[in-house]
Amino acid sequence: MTYPPQNPNEHQQPYGQQPQFQAPIQPKPKKKWPWIVGGVVVLLVIVGMVGGGDKDKEDKAAATVTTSVAVAPLAPKATTTKAAAPTTTTVEPVVVAEVTLPDVAGQNGAIVLDKLKKLGLTNVTTASADLKDTVVLLAANWTVVSIEPAPGTIVAGDDLVVVTMTKQ
Repeated sequence: MTYPPQNPNEHQQPYGQQPQFQAPIQPKPKKKWPWIVGGVVVLLVIVGMVGGGDKDKEDKAAATVTTSVAVAPLAPKATTTKAAAPTTTTVEPVVVAEVTLPDVAGQNGAIVLDKLKKLGLTNVTTASADLKDTVVLLAANWTVVSIEPAPGTIVAGDDLVVVTMTKQ
């Protein structure tokens, strides 16, 4: 028994079997959740930019200007004459309280920051005295080493005060 010659360009199938048919690969369905999350994030950023804090109100409250104007009557009576009061403008300056810095060495960092805030200091910065831990993130885990300017110094409430802390 002899087999018919086969064409070398044809795919060879075992005798008597149908050729294998492979279904086309379907593309993966595209996920929608990244677009939804991205849209929510963009919306929150826009709302934060538009509805952010209002610093103008604080600035306007810092300096109050009072203006008083006295106006003379248009048609004075013939029998009485009134002198017009001069126009006065007064500016009420913002008074910044002066504070004597306490000795806070050896105390917990969070307690010291709270004390300084209650004294009226508004510009307090923390610093690290450690080589490895260089940023003070949670002041409750730190102990105060020093304060600058030195304890006992009288400073204005808006002057810079640096509290140096250690984590060890």
